[in-house]
Amino acid sequence: MPKVTRGDASLRNQLGLEPKSTPTTTPEPNNTPIQAKSSGPVKATSEPSIDAKIHLFRSLFKGREDVYSIRWDSKNGRSGYAPACDNEWVTWVCDKPRIKCSDCNNRKLLSINNQAIYRHLSGKKTIGAFAD
Repeated sequence: MPKVTRGDASLRNQLGLEPKSTPTTTPEPNNTPIQAKSSGPVKATSEPSIDAKIHLFRSLFKGREDVYSIRWDSKNGRSGYAPACDNEWVTWVCDKPRIKCSDCNNRKLLSINNQAIYRHLSGKKTIGAFAD
């Protein structure tokens, strides 16, 4: 997965978002596809809607729409990305850590959506895209 050359703070500034340490109380966006807005470009000084910010982010970063990854961090300092799974840690469905996700028969991969992008932009989850 390629690294983004822009810093997280720079992208947040361009999108007009608060720094990571500041909690946001903005409601999560709806999960419907976004249509292009005619209100003009998103700038750091403007106050565009959440949907406009997500639209800008989706226009800057392209990848597969049928799956995305979530960053994980272990207690021993290791970290990485794994495909987002709807059944992860679900009792009687997920057999983690006994069975690796790649070998799981109950794997149900999640497709990228506006709510996942909002959680990423607000600092709640770090997600990654898979190249087309």
